[in-house]
Amino acid sequence: MNCRTIVTAALILACTASVLPAQPAKQAKPAQAAPAAPAAQPGFTSPVAKQPAFKSKEEQAAAVQMFQTMQSPDTDAAIKAGDSFLQKFPDSEFKPVALYFLTISYQSKNDYEKTLTYGEATLKADPGKLVEQWRDENVEYDFVRQDWIDENVAFELKAHPPLGRLPSFQQGLFYVQDPSTLLAVRELNAQAGESVLDLSAAPGGKLPFLAQLMRNEGRLVAHDTAPERLKLIEQNCPRLGVTGVHTILPAALAPHPSAGFDRILIDAPCSNTGVMRRRVDLRWRIRLEEIGRLRATQLELLGQAAPLLKAGGTLVYSTCSLEPEENSELVAEFLNAHADFKLEGTRELLPFEDGVDGTYVARMVKNR
Repeated sequence: MNCRTIVTAALILACTASVLPAQPAKQAKPAQAAPAAPAAQPGFTSPVAKQPAFKSKEEQAAAVQMFQTMQSPDTDAAIKAGDSFLQKFPDSEFKPVALYFLTISYQSKNDYEKTLTYGEATLKADPGKLVEQWRDENVEYDFVRQDWIDENVAFELKAHPPLGRLPSFQQGLFYVQDPSTLLAVRELNAQAGESVLDLSAAPGGKLPFLAQLMRNEGRLVAHDTAPERLKLIEQNCPRLGVTGVHTILPAALAPHPSAGFDRILIDAPCSNTGVMRRRVDLRWRIRLEEIGRLRATQLELLGQAAPLLKAGGTLVYSTCSLEPEENSELVAEFLNAHADFKLEGTRELLPFEDGVDGTYVARMVKNR
């Protein structure tokens, strides 16, 4: 497989596998539920989206046509049909289903061979010296530019020996991860000397970049429910030059509300529908009832974070899901129940528009 890898000079913990599992030979298709009307129309298969309410017969007919086209083996036609529907009906309730199939179509077109990963210079590395070392290690690279990534930090690795054998990787000078993962950290905008909580931290993908932005100055707390997952953070952060990260389990959160945190990041457990190009199994595994279970966990995390944040503090909620039930709708539900929080902004990255994994980020501020 000719995988394309994107990395940035240095921080993270562990190399994320860039080779995807093979598609299962035989899998039962998800059950198709018929649209509300007319009953004779074909059903729409989406393991995650709720049933849409069409605003017109024209919209419903276009959805049926798009759905049928997207189930054909002609990926170019499927992509064209999806793009056309979204342009004509951008506010349709069928949009989650369209996005779901459009993502799969793009991924099928690329044969899952083009996986984007991201690396960034750690506190141990200098990007200029890193690329010099890459040349000595026979690594071919190019620069990657995104508006949430600093210049001369992100790289596309076009050709390279096995990453695990590279001295630069063994030395903790770069990590491998998708560019979308650092958007939430940028939105959090942690500063040196602040008190910051990563509420769902393990396995720690965002902590090194947080520490870098804070220049290893301040209080950076990594919380998770699983001791074995926190061990990964404790083992990997020193390798990447990260100091001063305190790992805690849920019982240890109780003493912190009196002091409060300046900023809290929630990288919530989610359906992962934005990363289907890496997780092919999700196309068969995710079901609507799973979204309900995840929503309960996500709301619980937001509710847990609320009293831990100082007045004037920033709360960032992030998922790698494309589902509004886990993203905009969930944030709206939280805000309705917490009048002391205000939404400052949201951003969504889409694989077929931004060339990275799907990501949703919401930034909120506590007023009092």
